[in-house]
Amino acid sequence: MADWVNIGGSLAATSAGSRTTVWGVNSGNGIYRYTGDQGTTDWVGINGSLVRIDAGSRTNVGGASMSFVKAPLSGLG
Repeated sequence: MADWVNIGGSLAATSAGSRTTVWGVNSGNGIYRYTGDQGTTDWVGINGSLVRIDAGSRTNVGGASMSFVKAPLSGLG
C-alpha cells in the first residue's frame, strides 16, 4: 500500500480514475489534470470550466457546469 503524498495546489473537487490519473476543479471552476508523474509540472490546466468532475481514465472524463452536464470533455490527450 502506498503512502499519501501532499501535492501542491488548491482544488475544490477531485476525481481519480487510477493512482496516476487524477483530475480536479478549483474554486474558480478551472479544470486541471495531474501530470506530476510525467514531468516537472504537477497540474496542467485544461480549457473549459466545471463545478464538478468525474474521471474514468486519462481521456474518459465528464463533469458538470453551472448550466449542464458535459460528458466527455473534448481535447484530452
